[in-house]
Amino acid sequence: MKKDLKNKSKIDHNIYNIISASVMSVEGVSTLSSKFNESWTKTFINPANIKNCIKISGENNKEGMTVDIYIIVHNEFKIPDIAWNVQREVKKTLNDLKFVVKSINVHVQGIDFKI
Repeated sequence: MKKDLKNKSKIDHNIYNIISASVMSVEGVSTLSSKFNESWTKTFINPANIKNCIKISGENNKEGMTVDIYIIVHNEFKIPDIAWNVQREVKKTLNDLKFVVKSINVHVQGIDFKI
């Protein structure tokens, strides 16, 4: 029984990494952001913190999982376009992995004005 729980944790962490890579591939996304306002650098240094940037719920639900993603965007892009592209990219990635997706919520935590 313990082995199953250990494997589930590893799979969960892999899903977070896959979602993270999918989000970061979208033009206009500056970084992932913690819902608790930690810097992405902390998350990068300690991958266990990635769960503060991406929340997955209902993964065992027949209706599908809900994914909440917290990001910071570049200032020269339109926020609705970025959010739409993040939703589309993450949904495509999860569907390719045979996950049923109920909803993907993108939370823009800030704007990166760096040039």
